[in-house]
Amino acid sequence: MASGEIAVQRRRETDSSAEAPTGEYLDPEVVKRTREALGQFVRRPPLTDKLLNKPPFRFLHDIITAVISTTGFMNGLYSDAELISDNVKDRDTKIAFLQKAVDMVAMVTGRSLRMKPAKTVAGQEPEKTNEFLQAMAEAIKKKMARKFTNFILILRR
Repeated sequence: MASGEIAVQRRRETDSSAEAPTGEYLDPEVVKRTREALGQFVRRPPLTDKLLNKPPFRFLHDIITAVISTTGFMNGLYSDAELISDNVKDRDTKIAFLQKAVDMVAMVTGRSLRMKPAKTVAGQEPEKTNEFLQAMAEAIKKKMARKFTNFILILRR
């Protein structure tokens, strides 16, 4: 597997019929890397295999708000209303919420992220979502957040 690439493995039925794969799951190493990278900054919500293998929006929202409160990274990027999960319920607001985080992490890391918030909200492409979470941990480590957060505050006006 090439560096930076995340492999998705297909689980297949064990019987002799030639059925299609029954579902996707991530390479356990991908989940392990995400947990190791982000676990330094996030205690709650717990970074379990189940949640990282198919991250629901609420889990991602909780991670982002935890990162903001524990590290200050992305502080000021969201309105107070957006930080309350009950206010981010419909598809469009979920996509907009995630897009802000993706844009910020991409700007800080200087990397192009493959995560597409619309796909993530639809429960698709968990490998790209894990790639984003790993990049978020990288952005926090770079300690570049404060410099870019001030820039975002100006743009938010």
